[in-house]
This record gives sequence, structure tokens and C-alpha cells, in this order.
Amino acid sequence: EFGSTAPQAVPEVQFTAPELDNSIQMHVTDPMDATKLKVTMINSVATSLLRSPDFRDKKDETMKYLTKLGKRISHHDPEFILKLALYTRNELNVRTTANFLLA
Repeated sequence: EFGSTAPQAVPEVQFTAPELDNSIQMHVTDPMDATKLKVTMINSVATSLLRSPDFRDKKDETMKYLTKLGKRISHHDPEFILKLALYTRNELNVRTTANFLLA
């Protein structure tokens, strides 16, 4: 009926933390793989807006994952980490993650 205000069901969204996503390959063999890792790192940093990692906890999975991604990417494009830290701080307004990327 026109003008009906019956509530509609909202579909549930399944969120998988990047560090638990088995589809992400950590071995870089060509530039396209490096690009995939960069996109994965951007997504991981952006998720810190939703779930703030505890960078003081050595067992924090997000911190471990960002460290592993950062090491992989820094072998191919170390400037990318700096650019991502700048973007994270200035555009996303997330200081802790930006500081962690620089540390």
C-alpha cells in the first residue's frame, strides 16, 4: 500500500578482520601482488576507525598484521608506508595508527 510505514529488515553484514581473512596472500612475486598488498594495508588501516587496535599489547592481532604487511610492502615501496601514515593522520584523523606506521 502506498505510504505504508512498515519496518523493513536490514540485512546483516558479515565483517571479517583482515588478519583473519585467509584470502590475502602475503608472498610478493610481482608488482601486481605488491599492489594487492597495498590495497590490503589501506583497508586494514581504515578498519582502525571501526576497531581501534591496542598498539601497547604485543598480542594484538591487528598490530601484528599491520607489522607483517608493513614489512612486506617496505621491501618494494617504503615511501608508500609514509604516504599511508600521512593520509591516515590528515584525512582519517587517526593519530595512533599513523604513529604506529611511522614507528
